[in-house]
Amino acid sequence: RSEHLALLVATSSRRAVHALAAVAVSSFGTVVAGVAIMVFVNRRLTRPLNLLLEATQRFAAGEVGVRVPYERGDEMGALVAAFNEMAKRLERTLRQLATAELRALTLTDEMTGLPNLRHLREEFAKLAERSAETKSPFLFVAVDAEGLKEFNETFGREAGNLVLIAIARCLRAAAREGDFVARYGGVRFAILMPGLTALPARFVERVEDDLASIGRLIKVRTDRPVQLRLSVGVARFPTDGESLQALAMAAGRDLLRNRERAGGRAAVASPLAAAREVLYEGA
Repeated sequence: RSEHLALLVATSSRRAVHALAAVAVSSFGTVVAGVAIMVFVNRRLTRPLNLLLEATQRFAAGEVGVRVPYERGDEMGALVAAFNEMAKRLERTLRQLATAELRALTLTDEMTGLPNLRHLREEFAKLAERSAETKSPFLFVAVDAEGLKEFNETFGREAGNLVLIAIARCLRAAAREGDFVARYGGVRFAILMPGLTALPARFVERVEDDLASIGRLIKVRTDRPVQLRLSVGVARFPTDGESLQALAMAAGRDLLRNRERAGGRAAVASPLAAAREVLYEGA
């Protein structure tokens, strides 16, 4: 019996060892398989996801040229390709916007927000070409804001700049929708008016009313009268010139004649009214 019992014990021990060995082998295989799966997941999923996250953060920080260097034919590759395409389009759009904004800055008068001399030249060239093709005239209107030197001496240059901005807004509000109002130096403005041979009375009346309102407002706020004046000169394309310079000189001469006709110095906007019978259409 003792020998039989010993044999049973030995047999059971061998089976247990075999079982433990099988479990160990199985466990090791599981670990190896798990490591292999982790490596696979890291290569196929975790790494590209990390690359996408990093690229997104860099793009948000302003690196619009960033792309994800991952090219595979699987689903993750398709996601990365979609991100790269989106980044490329956004980069193109942002650069276009930046270019447009830079161009707008170069064509805009910083103080008044009106187009500047460079923009006036470009617009004049387009209008002159179109007018030559259609045989349609247009006006070049020169406008001088007078009295600002004395105003600056009394109230300061900053206050004078505010008045200049207000005058610019008056001119833009009085002009028609298709007219082009620009500031092209100091206190001088220019207006291109397509299709006209005479300055509309409605424009004159609107500017005169707005300037009078500005003068009254300043008097109320400061309890001091002010003398703000606008002198206007008109030149016609192509009768008075076919270049911007020629029209500006012709309008300048006309402006001086109107100022002299108004007596040199006058009350608010009266030089506008002084030449109305000669230059302006009826209402």
